[in-house]
Amino acid sequence: MKKALTPVLFLFFLLFRLPSQAQSRAAETRKSHSPAPTPLSAYRAVTIQLQGIKDQRIQQIMKSGFFSHFDVIDERPDTSRIGIHADTYRSGNSHNRQLVFARPAAEEIANYLNTRFTHPEAPCTALVVLRLLWLTDPNYSRDDMLKDPERRLDKSKIRLRAEIYAVKDNVYVPLLRYDSLFTSTAGSYRQYGMHLADLLDDLADSSTAEAGKKWVGGRRLTLEDIRHFNQARFEAAIFRAPSLMPGVYRSFSEFRNNNPSITSFEIKKDKNILFLYLKEAGGQSYYSHNAWGYCDGQNVFVMKDGMLNPAWNEGKAWYLMGLARIEDASSPPGPAAALTNMSPAAGIAGMGASAQFNNMIYNALNFDQVHVFAIDLETGGFY
Repeated sequence: MKKALTPVLFLFFLLFRLPSQAQSRAAETRKSHSPAPTPLSAYRAVTIQLQGIKDQRIQQIMKSGFFSHFDVIDERPDTSRIGIHADTYRSGNSHNRQLVFARPAAEEIANYLNTRFTHPEAPCTALVVLRLLWLTDPNYSRDDMLKDPERRLDKSKIRLRAEIYAVKDNVYVPLLRYDSLFTSTAGSYRQYGMHLADLLDDLADSSTAEAGKKWVGGRRLTLEDIRHFNQARFEAAIFRAPSLMPGVYRSFSEFRNNNPSITSFEIKKDKNILFLYLKEAGGQSYYSHNAWGYCDGQNVFVMKDGMLNPAWNEGKAWYLMGLARIEDASSPPGPAAALTNMSPAAGIAGMGASAQFNNMIYNALNFDQVHVFAIDLETGGFY
């Protein structure tokens, strides 16, 4: 089992301007442009239980502490689920699952923290703002596997990103930004709950350790400040624009701004797989896998492992369906490498994708998993 915890202190409120509430409402009502596979809500749901919450032998951990109560606000792009388990087998059978709590994530996490980490006589309450929580099976890129072949042993991955504030008399003091990745060689649903509980324990411990130092000299904020800041991710043009601009996105920033900068290109299809070719001044074109993605004016495609993968949005979240593992990870990316020495990919129709997606990209590939990836709206990476 591998565990990486990276809580990072933050003073980032000094660096950002707070957007207007009107813009926030516009982001929520943005029209969906890209065609989507079967909605994630159609996947069979599996309920994840945080281990220790219902065990009567578990006592409160904090005999004394800085917080009398935890409140949790869910500001994730997708508040309907906490992850996707997309296990596809070589027989062609697939077992896509959406991972959920028995109740809304904010309630579930608040209940866990209040059960284990509060002291009734503590001077402050705590506010936890969830920005990202995603449980998934491993979905490493080809480059990830080349850098660390041992990752092939991983069975589960949890990403947790949150902001924590100390609260007293309607004054909010930022304590830290918790940003952690947990990977494990164990992959059962029960172990997902155990590992997530470990992360929440670490979050509570880290918050308590920072509270005393930050309360005296930390910046004072209002709840409205916090809500505005956390809505900033959803104020970009890609959420608000009435139409999508065609072209190639050189970077994630260009996607967010709905402003592709590369207009001289062509898209080539080889055995129903889409590849990007950029045109030179003399009219010649060359294969490229360095651009972030491409838009045809109606649909968005995101570059992963050298191929353009269809992406779609559900509410505030953006997803793509791509290969999670490629057997021949040592070969260079590109059309030839993607299409040689690979057996047919059976059973695409059972993976939750519509016929529109089935024939577009994946039916010539040899894969262990075709996976739903979420796009990190802060970094442009995938999780």
